[in-house]
Amino acid sequence: MSSPRSLFVKLPGGGYALTRLEEVVRREFRYVRREHHQLFAEVDVLCDWESIQKDDQGSLSCADLNLSSQPARLGRAKYCAERSRSKPETFDWIGLFDDGCRKVIQAERETAEGLVLDDAPDDGPPQDLDVYGLSLPLDGSSYLVADGDKLKSLIVLLALGEMAKRGLSVALLDWEWTAARHKARKRKLFGTERLDTLRYMRCRNPITHELDHIRRFCDEHAVQYVGIDSVGAAVDGKLVDDDVARAFNRALDQLPPALVVAHVPKNGPARDPGSAVVKPFGSTFFANYARMVWSVTKQATAEAHVVAVVINSEKQNDGARVKPVGLEFTFTPDQIHLRRVDPVETFADRLPLQARLTHLLKAGPLTLAAMATALDAKVDSVTKSVQRGKGKVVTKVLGPDGIDRWALLERRIA
Repeated sequence: MSSPRSLFVKLPGGGYALTRLEEVVRREFRYVRREHHQLFAEVDVLCDWESIQKDDQGSLSCADLNLSSQPARLGRAKYCAERSRSKPETFDWIGLFDDGCRKVIQAERETAEGLVLDDAPDDGPPQDLDVYGLSLPLDGSSYLVADGDKLKSLIVLLALGEMAKRGLSVALLDWEWTAARHKARKRKLFGTERLDTLRYMRCRNPITHELDHIRRFCDEHAVQYVGIDSVGAAVDGKLVDDDVARAFNRALDQLPPALVVAHVPKNGPARDPGSAVVKPFGSTFFANYARMVWSVTKQATAEAHVVAVVINSEKQNDGARVKPVGLEFTFTPDQIHLRRVDPVETFADRLPLQARLTHLLKAGPLTLAAMATALDAKVDSVTKSVQRGKGKVVTKVLGPDGIDRWALLERRIA
């Protein structure tokens, strides 16, 4: 006797479906995951027989199943046999579940094949996307880090809206607010023109639990980039737990590239002007796995309805070093007006020492002592910053008085 014909496919967003063609029985395996070295999935058995008990969607059984357990398979097979009023000689439910579980286990065992690095495609990684000076990698995650009330959510919406205007399909995954609030902000930023490729999903469970249907949503709409607001609400556990951070980043790895909102420690970022960087609150693995980390600092202005922020690169894995970004938001009842501002002029005392040094040396070469005096910084901090930029940003030159000075590389005359 020939084996029954079946069709095994991957489902959008993750999971698998196996259909027995002659009997029109379909098994869908979703939320596939490993727990204690065993493979689990939510298994939905869809059957198109007229004589059986099923719900309005044709589901005979929908429940979690340990695919690695033979007794668990046998128990589900017996349940489906009872619901369908079928006997072993008329339909082999046990064989059906064994076949489906085995195929899913084999599919989950498959891994990407290795290759010689020089055989990788020559087109290189995708270009970073520039949004108002923010350089956002299109093949990895970025973090936007600040204390509360620093316009992080607004900046994420601004970035997603600009991407949508350029034709990219994007989505805001929101754990903190509502669609109505973000829609009102979107209209103030971009007007009432419809942006069909800017989508929204309200999430209420940890991202590790929501991952399956988020992936399906992204696959269905060909989403190319997501914003996540925020990591503190999206994780499953304590932020200081390394395993929680690893699980969050594994979930990110299964989604399109993302811009993630994160908060700083309760006491705020303590930046040593020459060395330390601002990192997300919690496990160091949040920052370690990110390809870009941006910090946001807000500056009060003389007018209450005008707010300026500087967005500074704290970590960058690749490409030419990006410069700080200054944005000024003017809030009115009907609109949010935006313009670029010079971050050095607006936030001179809040920028990293390296950025302030670069700005200072545009006027000409200076000694270490002169730089320290001009920036109100310690000579030791200036020395460390200069040494880090040596050969990349600055170079040593001999002054007319025989004293060594430091100058920008771009000012050096060949």
